[in-house]
Amino acid sequence: MNETRTTRIIALIAGNGYFLNKIGEYWLGRGGTTHFLISVVILSIIALIGIIAAYISLLGRHEKRWPFVLELVSAFGFLINALWWLYVIIV
Repeated sequence: MNETRTTRIIALIAGNGYFLNKIGEYWLGRGGTTHFLISVVILSIIALIGIIAAYISLLGRHEKRWPFVLELVSAFGFLINALWWLYVIIV
């Protein structure tokens, strides 16, 4: 495994973990109401799937396509959470 790929995967893990933390702070900052519970659960699951996919890509087999697909899944989860967070900041 090359160092660039490892760095990219660790950045995805850290990014998804950051948004998982921000989602929790957002929900607790709103008083933990059930009004926001559905969106919080969905976005938390997306962030967790991103973290899990990145770990599997990092620690799994080193085939050509499979780790790349897992990295894309993790990056997609990061992108969804980043866009949601930008929406929260703007609104």
